[in-house]
Amino acid sequence: MNKNSVLLGLSMATLGVVASATTANAVSFMALPSFTDADFNNLLNNGTEEPWAVESRIGNAATNGTQELGILDGANNLLPVVQGQRVWTNGEEVDFKVTFDGSLLTYIVGGQTLSTNAFDGQAPITDLFFRARSTDTSSLSLTNLMVDGVAIPDLVAEAPDTVEYLKVSDFGGAFTIMGTSTFSWTGERPRNSQLAYQIKATRGTDVPEPATLSLLSLGTLGLLGTKLRRKSQ
Repeated sequence: MNKNSVLLGLSMATLGVVASATTANAVSFMALPSFTDADFNNLLNNGTEEPWAVESRIGNAATNGTQELGILDGANNLLPVVQGQRVWTNGEEVDFKVTFDGSLLTYIVGGQTLSTNAFDGQAPITDLFFRARSTDTSSLSLTNLMVDGVAIPDLVAEAPDTVEYLKVSDFGGAFTIMGTSTFSWTGERPRNSQLAYQIKATRGTDVPEPATLSLLSLGTLGLLGTKLRRKSQ
């Protein structure tokens, strides 16, 4: 394969990432099909803050022992500020809602409410990362997703062992998230966080936005193209 073919391949791959981002009614979302937990941790190591997250997980699907629901403190190793328990039913659709007004954070799952003022007075949230995890014998679907009344894509993690991410930006300082989760499994029920989703609130996220990606792509193409022309001469 010659250098021009490699360059074209890189260009199309980059433009493919750009095309995955969509904006509607001031709320923008970006599918991150190759994004991993390691990538998210790299963001945290390079200046991104994760003040809090909300989580639903399989736990032990009971009303004792480990928690199934939580509002997690990013400044304290994502330990729960408040937590709850839930018995999950295989294949059941469960509605959830998150509201944050800059002071009060509320997380409602299947009619159960968790709330806290622990994050009052902090700088505004700039981005949300939806994360879904499944195991080899399970799947997790987040459907009917909306941020501030704007529909965003479903997020589905299915066997084999999978983690999927979706990034949402350009919402208000106060925001509302709504959706439906479905935990499904075959055979032995997963445990703890083997089947789980989180909505991670972040500030200072260093994932390039679509316009930035486009400019970087075009700029890189221009420089590489100039070098190739000079070598050919």
